[in-house]
Amino acid sequence: MSKVMDAQVREERKASGEIEGGEPFPLILEQAVAALTQIVAIPNPAAELPSHLRACPALHHLYTELLTLRSFLLTLVKGDLSQELHLKGYLAGTLKALQANLRHLTWQTQMIAAGDFSQRVDFMGDFSDAFNSMVNQLQENRRQLQEKQDALTRLNEELRAEIERRKQTEAALRQSEASYRQLAISDPLTGVYNRRHFFQRAQEELLRAGRYRHPLALVIFDLDYFKKVNDTFGHTAGDRVLQTVADLVSSSIRAGDLFARYGGEEFILLLPETGLEAGVETAERLRRIIAATPVSHPPDRIQITISAGVAALPAPSKPLSWPPTTLDQLINQADQALYEAKSGGRNRVQACQPLPRHNLAA
Repeated sequence: MSKVMDAQVREERKASGEIEGGEPFPLILEQAVAALTQIVAIPNPAAELPSHLRACPALHHLYTELLTLRSFLLTLVKGDLSQELHLKGYLAGTLKALQANLRHLTWQTQMIAAGDFSQRVDFMGDFSDAFNSMVNQLQENRRQLQEKQDALTRLNEELRAEIERRKQTEAALRQSEASYRQLAISDPLTGVYNRRHFFQRAQEELLRAGRYRHPLALVIFDLDYFKKVNDTFGHTAGDRVLQTVADLVSSSIRAGDLFARYGGEEFILLLPETGLEAGVETAERLRRIIAATPVSHPPDRIQITISAGVAALPAPSKPLSWPPTTLDQLINQADQALYEAKSGGRNRVQACQPLPRHNLAA
């Protein structure tokens, strides 16, 4: 019984840090505990056990494994998931599982960033709930954003379509307006200026010629025996003849000249910056062009000639303000010359003398 009691006392002393004889617990054990405590308690533990503790292989092995686990855990904390842990055991296995979960979570996060909102986490407790809630909210936000983008796209397409329709409408209106303006000043059959517009523009040219002391010529011509063309070939052929003559003259005069259908088969031509002699030359050139251009009317060819009368206002010696009757006087002069051309045998050009100076006074 005494031996049993002595053994129990020795065990109690060992547990309380004492040994037999009242000696303190060995100092080496305290140093071992202190060394292991460094691994979990301080930022920079020693890389190895003190040399006097390495005599215990098990202690040295435990110290090394704890350092390895500590280093591996720190790499996980810093986000480095590439390290490999080659230790075995429960704690090492737990850290490896944590690393695997973090790797999988990283992959899922990358998939979500690429637009895959089907990813869910079910292996990290409360974090899984928070993560999944975040993904659900991102998915909902994306859905709402897509709806808004789709709506905006539709609105943009509708707006572009409306702008295009308005552009087309405006273009059509401008074209219609231009067409109406052209119709208002043009002869519907030949397309050249009509009589009303000619008189308006001719009066402006007369005022300009007087202001700047420039000459001005006027030509009136009509088609010889035009009634015979209508009677022989029909009015459709007669219309084609008038159109052909108008086209020939339009393509043979200057851009600044005024050419109009005066009435029936009669045409009128105002030549700014042109004296009587140059006006006669222009009328003669047009006469030759028309005579050399028969109008096709299968199986026939309709030969056309014209007779023309030319009048001119000489360049005044001082600036003038032309009276309204001047244009009528000029037209009367050219018309009288046209009568003389017809009386003289047709297919010819007849000039009249310039208006007397006293008719040009301001």
